Amino acid sequence: MLSMVTGCKVHDPSLLHEGYCRTDSGFTANVNAEKIAAVIEHFIALQDDRVFLILEIPTNYKDETEAAPGILQAMHKDVYYMDGLTKESAVSMLQTFGPLFIHDGMNSFGFGSHSGSNEIMLNKYNIITIYTKTPHQYMGMFESHDIPEDKMLKTAWDYFTHETPGECCKVPYRGKDIYEITEYLQQYGLYFSERRER
Repeated sequence: MLSMVTGCKVHDPSLLHEGYCRTDSGFTANVNAEKIAAVIEHFIALQDDRVFLILEIPTNYKDETEAAPGILQAMHKDVYYMDGLTKESAVSMLQTFGPLFIHDGMNSFGFGSHSGSNEIMLNKYNIITIYTKTPHQYMGMFESHDIPEDKMLKTAWDYFTHETPGECCKVPYRGKDIYEITEYLQQYGLYFSERRER
C-alpha cells in the first residue's frame, strides 16, 4: 500500500504501491511519502551544474474570472521559478520547505538543471516524474531507494472515477500555507513566470 502525503487522499490506497516505469520522456514513479525528499535530493546530486526550483500552485480564487456569479470560466495554475541554485542551496531549500511542498495537496514542485533538459517534479498523489533526454543517468536511482521497476505501473489517476475521486487540500506547515510561502520566497528570488489553464 502506498503511504500518501498528508494533503492527498485516494479512495483505496491499498490499490497503489511503490514502483517506477520508463516513459517516452523519462520516468514516472509512485513514491511513499517518507521517501520523496530523499529521491528528489538524489536527483539534485546527479546534476552537473546549478539547478532551478519549479513551483506550481492553483491560481488564487479571487484572481480567477467568473462566467457568472460563483461559476469560473476556467481554472488556472500559477508557475513560479527560482534560478541559479547551487546543489547545496537546493538541498537546503528542500530541507527547509520540503515538509510543506511535499505534504501540501495543492502544489506541484521540483527542480531542473540549467545545463541540460533534466527535471524532476512531485505531482499530486505521490507521483514523481523525471523528464530527461539522458535516461541512462538515472538508471538504478529508484532501486537505490528500494523502489522497484514495474512496467505496468498504475498511478492514482488510473483508479479515479466519478464515484471514487481523489481529494487534495492545503496543509499548513508551521502556521504558513503554500500561498504565504510563495509570497515569502519572492523576497529571495522566486518569480512568477506564467498562468496556465489546468
